[in-house]
Parts: sequence; structure tokens; C-alpha cells
Amino acid sequence: MQEFIDKFVQYGYILVFLYSLGGGMLALLALGVFASAYNVNPYISILVAFLGNFLGSSALFYFTRTSKKDFQKHLVKHRRKLALLVVLFRKNGFIFTFVCKFIYGLKTLGPIAAEISKLSFVKFSVYNLISCIIWAIAVFYVAYFLGESLGQFFDEYSSYMPIVLLILLVIIFIYFKIKAKK
Repeated sequence: MQEFIDKFVQYGYILVFLYSLGGGMLALLALGVFASAYNVNPYISILVAFLGNFLGSSALFYFTRTSKKDFQKHLVKHRRKLALLVVLFRKNGFIFTFVCKFIYGLKTLGPIAAEISKLSFVKFSVYNLISCIIWAIAVFYVAYFLGESLGQFFDEYSSYMPIVLLILLVIIFIYFKIKAKK
């Protein structure tokens, strides 16, 4: 187990960086929970996730600016969402740059809408920098404290876990049986 932990600490930061390039927060959540149980540096974790997210969003903004024609053919399905986001970015760019970090589906469309709304690259970079810092800190520490709470819960009620898992599996099975009949 210790070998796995050492490898995860060694290569986990690379995975978090790569996953954060696309705006994903699942790897950062997993690292936060992992950090609550093992010796993982929270500052490096936050820095790596911040850099990945900042570079990914900035690159998407830049690529949209330089290759708008290529992007437009892929965004036909999202025309209405983009139009709404463009209007919102024109009203208050920072708030929607920040909000887009936390909402699945808008993480990718946010930088594209910011570019379409003619937001300057420097202004977007400042908004993105602040938003990415807040995003990385918030996501990591929510996962960290949730991981601590779950660890205490499992330590206290570990003898009941097989029963809880069995009940959970039965509930999931019943749910899918009911859903399949519809």
C-alpha cells in the first residue's frame, strides 16, 4: 500500500494538472480526499490544479480567437447557450468567468463565450487568474474536509459498513428495475 501511495504522490500531480487543463475537478477532488488521509502537500496540489485550469481556459480563449471558423462548426448544438453566455459576459465578465468554473458544461463554453463577447485577452486573463485561484482552493479544501469527515465516520461505524453497502446495492437494483419498466 505504501508503494501505491508513494507513486500516487509522485505522479498524482501530473494527473491533476492534465485533468485540470480541460477544466475537470474530479482529480482535484480525489486528491483532496487523498490528502486528508495521507501526506500530500496541499499547496502544491492547489498550485498544480490552478496552473492546469488557468492554462487550459486561456488556451481555449486564444484558440477560439485565432480559429473562430473551426470552432463555430463544433458549437452548432450550443448556439443558444453561447448567445446567453455572451450577453451575460458583456454585463459582468468576472462573475460569469468565476461561475463557469464550477458548472459542468459551462467550463468549456465560458472561455469561448468570453472571446465571442469581444473581451480582451488581458482582461480575460486577469478574471481567469482570480477565478482559477479561488476554484482550486475551494475545491481542494471542500474535498479535504469532506475526506476527514468521511474518515472519522468510517472509523466509527466500520462494523456496519457491509450492511450499509448491501442495502445500498439493493436500493440501486430496485431503482434500475423500476426505471427499466418505464
